[in-house]
Amino acid sequence: MLPRKALIHFLLLLAMLCVSGAEAVRAQAFDLAKDRLPIAELDGLWRFHPGDDPHWADPAFDDSSWPLLRSDRGWSSQGYPKMSGFGWYRFRVKIPAGSAPLALYFPRFLTSYEVYADGRLLGGFGGMPPRRNLQTGRPPVYRLPATAQSQASTILIAIRVWHWPYWAHYYGGGPQSAGYIGGAAAIDRMRVADFPGDPWSWAPPLFSALLCFLGAIFALGFAWQHRREREYLWFGVWLLFKTYIEALACAGNFGTINIDFREISRAAAEGAGTLAFLAFYIHLLHGRKNWLFWVSAFVSLTRPLPFLLAMMGIFTQTQVSACNFSTLVPPIIWVLILVTVKAFEGVPDARLLLGPTLLVEGVNLAGIVTFEMFALGLTHGSMSATRFFNLSARPFIDVIFLSAMLAILVGRFTRTRRHEEHLAGELQAARIVQQILIPEQAPRIPGFAIQSCYIPAGEVGGDFFQILPANNGGVLAVIGDVSGKGLPAAMTVSLLVGTVRTLVQYTQSPGEILAAMNGCVLGRSGGGFTTCLALRVDADGTLTVANAGHLAPYLDGRELATDNGLPLGLSAESKYPELTVTLHADQRLTLLTDGVVEARDASGELMGFERACALSTEAAERIAEAARRFGQEDDITVLTLDLQPVAVPA
Repeated sequence: MLPRKALIHFLLLLAMLCVSGAEAVRAQAFDLAKDRLPIAELDGLWRFHPGDDPHWADPAFDDSSWPLLRSDRGWSSQGYPKMSGFGWYRFRVKIPAGSAPLALYFPRFLTSYEVYADGRLLGGFGGMPPRRNLQTGRPPVYRLPATAQSQASTILIAIRVWHWPYWAHYYGGGPQSAGYIGGAAAIDRMRVADFPGDPWSWAPPLFSALLCFLGAIFALGFAWQHRREREYLWFGVWLLFKTYIEALACAGNFGTINIDFREISRAAAEGAGTLAFLAFYIHLLHGRKNWLFWVSAFVSLTRPLPFLLAMMGIFTQTQVSACNFSTLVPPIIWVLILVTVKAFEGVPDARLLLGPTLLVEGVNLAGIVTFEMFALGLTHGSMSATRFFNLSARPFIDVIFLSAMLAILVGRFTRTRRHEEHLAGELQAARIVQQILIPEQAPRIPGFAIQSCYIPAGEVGGDFFQILPANNGGVLAVIGDVSGKGLPAAMTVSLLVGTVRTLVQYTQSPGEILAAMNGCVLGRSGGGFTTCLALRVDADGTLTVANAGHLAPYLDGRELATDNGLPLGLSAESKYPELTVTLHADQRLTLLTDGVVEARDASGELMGFERACALSTEAAERIAEAARRFGQEDDITVLTLDLQPVAVPA
């Protein structure tokens, strides 16, 4: 065993030898003659120098003072953190005599680069400033110049790199994996076999894209069948934007894509998708459009702006990160608050959504925070966490969230379908009642020629009329129009028609009939109203008419001016004064609803009062048919009444 003093001297001598030999360390020379391999991996040490000088491509340039960096990782982790701009790599390759045509292949290099062999430019990927052309995807193969067949040679490979400043905060420039050199045919096969690259980078977003696309098809299918329920439409639109975003994430593995286009289009799709997502929650949960909602909508619109300014060199990465945080976080906070509040209020859909929403939005928020912390230099380990949120957890979370969403939408669709079937049954019952209450043909009353035509705009109309014989041998006519559509309007029509039939047993006064009808519907119309006209024509031609906000009647093609009272159902104090006019034989009285004058053609022009007045001397069916052909938008009702002398038997 060596004495302690001799051992110390030996260790000092060994250390001096290591220090003196460090100056002789050279960049690795890759030898293709070794083992006669068809392809050699360029995995080793390359000379590196930051900056840019065209002389560095010259094989005679002395690069012995340059530091050595590994060829399978970027320069950020090797002493040049967050460095952007230009940098050069140099290494040598020994070519054996009689070698076949050779080629170089670099699977991953950031960002743009040019490859030189003995000072000769072989090609490049992307564009250098000032005409930068940022690209990502599958790089090309670079053919080496023909070498002498009779003797071996050594070729210097120089790589000029320009690293995008925006990516410098996340990834180091230069090679991200080792390159390869070998026979051109073998290198071409390797490039084909390398397609589509690392499955870890493209499989999760591709799976999410397919999942979102299928969900969008289902949601838009629901929206097509229920066009009034906009939540299906907005959910489908959001999924289409999400499909595009996920497809962009893996597009570079299946081809070459411009980075500027990818970043701007992705930011624009994220902003538009967020707007659709906000609209979906508004319609699904009937959320309030408070100040946080409008802030979220505004920042979503400005989502592409920071990236555009970064592309132009105006914004730094710190500014872009701050803008990203301000555009991504408010919509997430608004959604979380809305779902939580609605869930505590007892909304069933909100309770079902609470768990999946907290999961997906919580993961989104955590990913945003960790990513921005890494970009701002606050931590060095959050990039791994960000990759976990974006890749490992994303497909699993998407499956849970989309499954919950589709389950809720299918449940809503089923409930809506049952409700529609229930309403259809009620409408059918209302239609039957209406057919009974509204006569299909005018009754025959001696001394009068009466015509009627009724064309509803929907399954159940809001117009009504009644023609009843008066006590003194005359005729009593009532025509009206209930505001609104569907079942509520049909029920109001039924109530009014029943009221008229009951009232004529007690009074023949048009004004009293309107006053009683007003009292009947007051407080029962749900905020709506009814226009109505009542008149009585006695056997001697005396016309008595009262009007509750309805269109005035026409007498022989001229409007008969009446005193208009308020429509029915608006005020308990409404009065309906009566107007008395004497009719002569063969004069025609025409009553209309506003479906005639409000008919609209394809250009948007109304039929109007002038055309209606000109048609008022025609038969009831011709007037109604003319309005329908012009462009029906509302129920059409037309009544005509002619005073005719009664034949006296001999």
